[in-house]
Amino acid sequence: MKPKCVLLCGPTLYRDKELQRKLRQSYRLITERDETQIEKLLKSCKVDLLLLEIKDDKSCGLHPIKKIKDISPDLNVFIINGNQNTISRAFENGANDAFRNPYKTDLILERISMFI
Repeated sequence: MKPKCVLLCGPTLYRDKELQRKLRQSYRLITERDETQIEKLLKSCKVDLLLLEIKDDKSCGLHPIKKIKDISPDLNVFIINGNQNTISRAFENGANDAFRNPYKTDLILERISMFI
């Protein structure tokens, strides 16, 4: 059986080698620096969970969550952000879970294991 796939996307997540190392112990991991390749990856790969860093709801924005859910409605989407308003809006747009910055690696790993 193939390991489940986690797509990790965002500049802080991209640099977090500890999180990546721990994820690779249990999952197939794809990393992207920003959200520009998410749609292409979802169309070409079987992804079970997206961990998406959203800087604020104006820059990268919440729009990608809606598009992602259109492409892959069953995909689990977790977001990372420091703004409570953005997190609330992410849930309204289809996010399954959210974490505020600074996030706790072990909590993220625990929540991922519950979803996939």
